[in-house]
Amino acid sequence: MGTAGQVEGLAGALLRSVDEPDRIALIQLRLDRYCHRLRNRLNSMKLSLYLARRLSADGPVVEWGRSEEACRSIETLLDQLQVFCAPLHPAPTPGDLSEWLGHRLDEWRNELGRREIRLEAEGPGEPLWCRGDWMRLGQGLDGLVAAWSRIGSPSAVIRLSWGRDVDRCVIRFEADDRLIRLSCDEVESLALPLLARVVASHGGSLTVHDDHPSIELRMPSD
Repeated sequence: MGTAGQVEGLAGALLRSVDEPDRIALIQLRLDRYCHRLRNRLNSMKLSLYLARRLSADGPVVEWGRSEEACRSIETLLDQLQVFCAPLHPAPTPGDLSEWLGHRLDEWRNELGRREIRLEAEGPGEPLWCRGDWMRLGQGLDGLVAAWSRIGSPSAVIRLSWGRDVDRCVIRFEADDRLIRLSCDEVESLALPLLARVVASHGGSLTVHDDHPSIELRMPSD
């Protein structure tokens, strides 16, 4: 599968389990009931917050935003955990990776631009044919970009490049260390292990490099 580099916490642990299907099945078995119980408690808390906010409309001003944001963050984490554990059955079709990435660049730049993060892109300047489940790949990469747009510092730069290495299609993101490892004080993002599972389901690998902070995706071209 590659290496998780120095990615820490839950995201790092899940990254290191991506190439072990039996371990992922065990994680799902252990977490399934826990996730459902926690989601039920979270829904009760959200209802309590809603009622408290309605009842205190004429009372003293209370800062509700922080509590509601915490609920949303936990809910997002639960969603990501359940998606990570779910079976993946990709349906690859032939396509031009260069053209596909080109179509997504404007959307990613708009997403990152809200945080004043710049995305630079450089491809081979010619078609790069390979087979992929383009919807799942898009969801995985969109999740990574969305995580960057939440934690990135204004004026940060992310460099995207792609090409072919023998029989592999390679997609590479370079940025500062904090962005590559999604290091933040918020509830943890699982964007990296979610993307890694998609790439692994294509017979590829996701590597987080330590020497020069970058994320490299390698997938069979056929």
